[in-house]
Amino acid sequence: MSVDTQTDYWNRRAKYQFRYKGETFYTITPIPLYFYRRKRLLDFLAPLVDQPQTKAVCDFGCGDGWYIQFFDRRFPGKKWTGIDISQGMLDQAIVRSPNARFMLFPSENQEDYLRQPDLAGAFDLVYSIAVFAHILNDADFAGLFCGLAETLSAGGKLVIFEQTGPRRVEGSSFCRRLSSDYKRIAESCGLVIQSSALIMFPAHVFFERRIAPKFYAYYADSRENDFLARMRANHNRLFRWLSRMAILFSPKSVWSDTGRLWGNSLIVFQKPEN
Repeated sequence: MSVDTQTDYWNRRAKYQFRYKGETFYTITPIPLYFYRRKRLLDFLAPLVDQPQTKAVCDFGCGDGWYIQFFDRRFPGKKWTGIDISQGMLDQAIVRSPNARFMLFPSENQEDYLRQPDLAGAFDLVYSIAVFAHILNDADFAGLFCGLAETLSAGGKLVIFEQTGPRRVEGSSFCRRLSSDYKRIAESCGLVIQSSALIMFPAHVFFERRIAPKFYAYYADSRENDFLARMRANHNRLFRWLSRMAILFSPKSVWSDTGRLWGNSLIVFQKPEN
């Protein structure tokens, strides 16, 4: 999927939403999984945002700005920047957090964009949630990763949260890499690994592979609108109930990131002080 196609894809995604537990969502992930997985992610991120040395924070791929709004309310006084490729998503982020700075990521020369002078060493913390899986070209992936590394201050941290597994899987709009791919690229960009973990609900992996596809097939009207089929499934009460039961039957959700399991790798990288 080209960058221009990515822009169109996310602008279309911004037009579709649904309500769950009083919130507005745009995700194609089964919503109970998204909801409970996000709780684990927030538990990991909050201490990093709260650190006194964390003054300037960037949400790379900020979408509608939910995370910026959440953390800004909890930890006031930080300087926030959100970067996203979709103007539709940014329009909603601006409403959520009018005091943050939001930047539209270009469809061309993306690596150069991250290397503009006012972004060099600008952030003490950068986090990127489910962004790199949508960058299909490996050269672009490596270039953007190193570009983000250059936006870190000395001692700054880069946190990525991405779907990973024991083997590479590619689709029309995603590339599920190995966690070792992220670690290898980060080290080539001069970053060191501070910590890593895998968030995974075992029973839900079965649900995603064996049950959810039947719902998606029922709601699909074409392969190009696969994301609409997934969003329609999220409206189905039985689909949500089965997803939630799969979560509840997975009492352990945080695992060692060995690269042998399917899940979401949460990796913290740090830029050396010197």
